Amino acid sequence: KQEVTRRVSLDVSVLPYREEFLDYHKTQRAEGRSLVLATAGDMQIARQVTDHLKLFDLVFASDGTTNLSGESKRDRLVREFGEKGFDYAGNDRHDLVVWSSARKAIVVNPTRLARSSVTRVAQVDRVFEDRRKGRVNHLKPFRLQHWLKNLLVFVPLLAAHRFEEVAL
Repeated sequence: KQEVTRRVSLDVSVLPYREEFLDYHKTQRAEGRSLVLATAGDMQIARQVTDHLKLFDLVFASDGTTNLSGESKRDRLVREFGEKGFDYAGNDRHDLVVWSSARKAIVVNPTRLARSSVTRVAQVDRVFEDRRKGRVNHLKPFRLQHWLKNLLVFVPLLAAHRFEEVAL
């Protein structure tokens, strides 16, 4: 992760942030709660997100030595806040172990396994579920509607049977 971050630039301002979830964070912060970004992502990107959103008090992230995922994330949060001393927002099976040590679970766009398992390991406080479902969501970033418009440029060439002609 650290090597990829070193080689690739990422503009965190264009990431697909969930407005409803960000509003929830803003409300929690206004009520005096400390917010921590705890991610398995690389520390450099986590800091960029933190600087961009201006919501988090602390950042815990993967650092090139420790992959802050699953048990290592749980251990870090428990070490910092104690068993059942924090609420945790997650979305997949790796988060189940963290939720088991959290006071409450906040579930965000859960995978099928996480959705069916989280209630067995934690008290669910909130669920933020994307109402859009299915494979279409995965295609949306490709903006296929624009690709189709661009393909129309080639229709006259094909209709005139001159597609293989090259002007010199």
